[in-house]
Amino acid sequence: MTELQRLPCNPDIPCPLREGMGCFEDVHHHFYEAATYKALGALAMTFRELPENKDRRCRNLHNIDHELSDPPAVPDEAFMALAVMEAINKGIIHPSKTKMRKLTPAINRALTEFEEDEESA
Repeated sequence: MTELQRLPCNPDIPCPLREGMGCFEDVHHHFYEAATYKALGALAMTFRELPENKDRRCRNLHNIDHELSDPPAVPDEAFMALAVMEAINKGIIHPSKTKMRKLTPAINRALTEFEEDEESA
């Protein structure tokens, strides 16, 4: 499994969590909100969960990032399909047979639509 990049707590920055429950790290997804990707289906959710699209960071930094930043634009389906295919082919992720039954048609559709758009341009 690929190790996630870490953004640890900085003891020099005031932290409301440190004084209360204590400082901790959790997973930050670079592509959020989760509900947006869930509504788009298996391909989008798999893309969102790729190791390259998340890191482990101090929860306080995580909170600050979400307060100060707007969610990034959702990438187009062909981009997500290529990223997921690359991760599968390189052995970075190992989707189950059940997940592959959902991913394969979504990947094929995304790439077919991309090819059709390229041909008509």
